[in-house]
Amino acid sequence: MRRPTVWLPHIPRTGGQSRHEMLMHLPEYKRFDHERNSHIPLTDTVIMGHMSCLESPEWIKILFVRDPIERFWSSFYYTQKRHPSVTLAQYIKGITAPLRGYCPFTPTVDWLKWQQQEGGCNWQLDPYKWDYIFTIHEMDKFVKVMDNIGYKVNSPVQVNGNNIDYSKLATPELEMINTEYKYYKDLGITL
Repeated sequence: MRRPTVWLPHIPRTGGQSRHEMLMHLPEYKRFDHERNSHIPLTDTVIMGHMSCLESPEWIKILFVRDPIERFWSSFYYTQKRHPSVTLAQYIKGITAPLRGYCPFTPTVDWLKWQQQEGGCNWQLDPYKWDYIFTIHEMDKFVKVMDNIGYKVNSPVQVNGNNIDYSKLATPELEMINTEYKYYKDLGITL
């Protein structure tokens, strides 16, 4: 039985490592980062990575999202683990010096458009058209969808949350968080 290719763009800080652990046992699973991949089979493949280029509009497209404030904190903590001297104020304003492991907070729709542009893909993704959208806390629903498609993924992996201090984020520089909420609202997502 031929199965459709499933494409999972990995938006930073949306449980990508957890999904990787759920998928890595599948021989059909391929993980790509920041590149155009022209030899991906159009059927019987599961693809995940930091990319927004598609080989076929027939692929099943699954997006994972996360509460933007929770995602922001996760991104900040991820950067701070590698660069402890980076303050919250510096992170909010944006770091101009190149830092290894630095992951700036970028709204999902902007990330998708940027990755698509970087990949130089011929077929343009409509960042508002998804076959399935899950929050990072809905891994069990993802397992059921994948099972129905014909891919037996591992049991859901719990995504770690962070302690969120909303009061520290009352700053005009974080208008991008509102942009993220607007994108989710436009997609009909309730967090």
